[in-house]
Amino acid sequence: MKPKKIVLRNFFWKKANDLIKDYEPLVKVLRLVDADEKPTMNFIYEVVNRAKRAIQ
Repeated sequence: MKPKKIVLRNFFWKKANDLIKDYEPLVKVLRLVDADEKPTMNFIYEVVNRAKRAIQ
């Protein structure tokens, strides 16, 4: 199937939105951990747990 046909299908965009919803919490956690100011471990654990719940 040609790429143009794939991108124009609703199914493609539904799956793309699903992926964004799943990966957005993980990206937020990675940005926090990679920041110049390091948060405490308790804070990181809480953010990771929130990300897990959001993905589920």
